[in-house]
Amino acid sequence: MAPGIRFSKRVRAGAQPEEQSSKRLHSTETDGHNVQEPTDGNDHIPNSPTTPGLADHFSRAAEEVMASATHDSTGDAEGNSRTAPGLADHFSRAEEEDMASAAHDSTGDAQANRAPRRPRAATKGKQLDMMTKVMQRRLPIAVEEGKKRPHEPVQAAKFASEAGIIIRETMPILTRWKDYKDDQKYYNSFVSQLNGRLSVNTEDKATKEACTDMLRSAVKNQRYRLKQKYFNGVPANEISTTSPVSYMTDEQWRALVAKWSDPKNMQISEKNKQNRSQVKFHQATGSRCYVAHLHAYKQKRNREEPSLDQTEELDAVDAFKTCHTSSKRGLSEPAREALSHMEALRAEPIAEGEMPASSVHLVSKVLSQSSSHQFLKSVGIKTSATSKASSSNHSELREQLAAEATTVVQGELDQLRKKCEEAEEQQARTQRELEEYKKITEKNNKEMEETNVLIKKLLSLHGNSSST
Repeated sequence: MAPGIRFSKRVRAGAQPEEQSSKRLHSTETDGHNVQEPTDGNDHIPNSPTTPGLADHFSRAAEEVMASATHDSTGDAEGNSRTAPGLADHFSRAEEEDMASAAHDSTGDAQANRAPRRPRAATKGKQLDMMTKVMQRRLPIAVEEGKKRPHEPVQAAKFASEAGIIIRETMPILTRWKDYKDDQKYYNSFVSQLNGRLSVNTEDKATKEACTDMLRSAVKNQRYRLKQKYFNGVPANEISTTSPVSYMTDEQWRALVAKWSDPKNMQISEKNKQNRSQVKFHQATGSRCYVAHLHAYKQKRNREEPSLDQTEELDAVDAFKTCHTSSKRGLSEPAREALSHMEALRAEPIAEGEMPASSVHLVSKVLSQSSSHQFLKSVGIKTSATSKASSSNHSELREQLAAEATTVVQGELDQLRKKCEEAEEQQARTQRELEEYKKITEKNNKEMEETNVLIKKLLSLHGNSSST
């Protein structure tokens, strides 16, 4: 609303409305400014040279607005006016501002009379609480051997969400993962809290490995969030020297800030950032992990095609396709090229006497160009130990196995031959010892016979002397 002009003055209860005036405003030039002066209502407003014929329109607009406006004696003498060609815009803006002011006042009155809003109840873990109440037991977590996450989508989702809540609210964020491995109290605390919400078999090896991997991943993500919120983009003199979160001590926070401020760590961080930007194949399974997504995909496929063997392992190429296909954008360009390369390798003719390449071999061969890609490992598919074994065909593998078998047999024969020679040497040595022992025995016998003869002679001599 233009300064110095009041329109639609509100009349409070108990107050007498001021006398309305229908006088038009006449603009004059005073000290280079437009000043609104009341007139007798008969002054003529000339048409604008640029907008001829609009005088009547502006006059009617002025009368309509001024009919609803009230002003006091001091307000009539104040304020600035505009020239006739601009009165339409002036009054239009005045009406809009007046309506907005009235709406604001009414809204303010309604808010003042409204009762205070009740605080929103906590929603973390609500669904898990309902599930626990319905099942009358905690949700069990089952992890297969070689997998990092539960294969059931519900288990995987609750396992990840509950672990994330524990890490974000109670777990101190240390500078290195090695610190967590050296001090088992952090892992034990994490598993204890997790076991209070879920049924986790802490004796199972696969489950323990899954909990360890979840702790490592969640701590790394929380460390990144803290850095983004309290360090990145914050001036050095404004970085907090005390812990901004309740689950970390000031000493732990200062150690974390010291690590982030270290030039060597900054260089490593920048290098890791560049490496992450070069990732070709991005996960497109949403919040699901690969294992749970593939389990759900396999169940859906079995429902659509009941004739399929449910115990059959999922094809690695199909697994790659479904895990990198977005429901909104489809396959990304790098993923589409990799999939086309896999299908082209599968369509190649097979030589006589050779076995067709497995889907795992095809995926490994195509993804080997990206050394940082861990797709097969993430979905729990085991690959060959060496690249040579994975790239060899069936005939080459058979020849290699035969050569290895021959080498093993030859080695065993050499060991047996050596053992025989050692046994023969031992036997010869024993024979020599026996012969020496025999000679010694014969010598001892001969000496004993001579001794016996002497004893007999002595006894006979002693008998003759006693008789005489």
